[in-house]
Amino acid sequence: MHLDCCSQYQDAVSGALKARRHWESMSLGDRCAIALKAADIMSGHRRAQLCAATMLGTGKNMWQAEIDVGAEMPDFLRFGSKYAAAVHAQQPADHSPGVWNRLEYRGLEGFVAAISPFNFLAIGCNLVCAVLHLRRPVCAACLLLLYFEFLADLVPP
Repeated sequence: MHLDCCSQYQDAVSGALKARRHWESMSLGDRCAIALKAADIMSGHRRAQLCAATMLGTGKNMWQAEIDVGAEMPDFLRFGSKYAAAVHAQQPADHSPGVWNRLEYRGLEGFVAAISPFNFLAIGCNLVCAVLHLRRPVCAACLLLLYFEFLADLVPP
């Protein structure tokens, strides 16, 4: 790791750990609603901007960018929401007399760091949603655009 980046990574880790508390306090339905809204934004009115940023940042052509950010990225968020709801719905089937068993799903106590060595923005977005993503500079422009666009569209003024 380059020394100039160490403080940025440390700031990202502390920010992720602080955000975890708030994210965990939200209901699963609210968390899924954010992901589904983001998927609608990506496949809707921000699609052309994201494709253009992907082409500039990764050297992809329009067809490749459309597959990456126009189709796969929203699909990752939609499928992730669907599968999270399915997992959370699973509870123990059998109970002992007088005992009620119930699973409580919790997030990781910490974080996971991932370094993306490739130029697939859909994977990068999926990692951003789940882990602290240490990205290559080639992908940074589009992921930063995603971050600011999500803030603009998801967070009320």
